[in-house]
Amino acid sequence: MTTKTKPTKKVDRRNYNFAISAIVATIVAVVLLGVTFFQCARISDLRSQIADLELINSQLESGHYHSGEDMYNDILENGISYQGQNGRTALEILRENFHIETTDYMGMGEFVTSIEGVTAGGTHFWAFYVNGEMAMVGAGEFETRDEDRIEWKFKEIQF
Repeated sequence: MTTKTKPTKKVDRRNYNFAISAIVATIVAVVLLGVTFFQCARISDLRSQIADLELINSQLESGHYHSGEDMYNDILENGISYQGQNGRTALEILRENFHIETTDYMGMGEFVTSIEGVTAGGTHFWAFYVNGEMAMVGAGEFETRDEDRIEWKFKEIQF
């Protein structure tokens, strides 16, 4: 007579180890993806900060950077100036190097209404000069040359 033995449920160690390894690998992959995403976001932020610092550095080198109230008062008293660049308009160069606001008057082009927070209006306006002479055309129409000296002066309207 033979006795029947009940089969025991054996856990296959290889399948168990494989499952644990797969779970650990998935967790590691998710963590690495998260770290990579975080680092990419930080790199993008750092690139933006570097660009800002490069702009400030170029403004410092050209004498166009000041801070806060000093800058405002300096612009009120002295205006701003920059060199022309062959084939570029005075307005393009101004817009590239300074924070400006303009108003577009149909048929007459854009008028500069504010430079670095110094806003014209009421009794004052921004006058545009080329090589020491008030320009006879708008800054958006005036193509500069490398040798041109462009100036913007905050002037009072004379009645």
